Amino acid sequence: MFLIEPCIADPSLLDAIKKVGYTFAITEKRDRITILADSRYDVKRAVNKYKNKILFVRPLSDEGFRSAVKEESVRGLSFDNKNVSLINKKIFRTLKKSRKLVEVNVNKISFFHLSLLISASSSANRLLLSSCAENKSELWSPLSKVSLLKFIGLSAEDSIWSVYHLPRLLLKGDIRT
Repeated sequence: MFLIEPCIADPSLLDAIKKVGYTFAITEKRDRITILADSRYDVKRAVNKYKNKILFVRPLSDEGFRSAVKEESVRGLSFDNKNVSLINKKIFRTLKKSRKLVEVNVNKISFFHLSLLISASSSANRLLLSSCAENKSELWSPLSKVSLLKFIGLSAEDSIWSVYHLPRLLLKGDIRT
């Protein structure tokens, strides 16, 4: 089976990902870009600059969040413990209606915030777990990610979809936003 890690920060980990069970990894800066967005100008600038990359936005404000949701070129929104506090009732509803992927950096988020994002994404069909590993100790195996999602409360089917199938669709560009 062709398994993809949706984000690694250090390209030197490409050999190590095979040892934990992946076939391929999407590398930050080479294959994809995650930008910090505090305003709509940050999002527009990134869209114009990175046309040939998979683009994720890590919103830092309500305006950055709204702009990322509206922008068709943005594949997903990236969350961790630092920006998950943005999610209030209004953003929660917007995120549920949005067709964007909800990416979670598993190395930088608490279980409580992860379960909040699972309910905000409204479906495992849009929940993408990434390690965004900077070193070998931060790599998560596919089985560990599935186990984490099951522990939080997702069904086995949804957990497997999120970890095994969704990254392939992301790489192919089959995600409809």
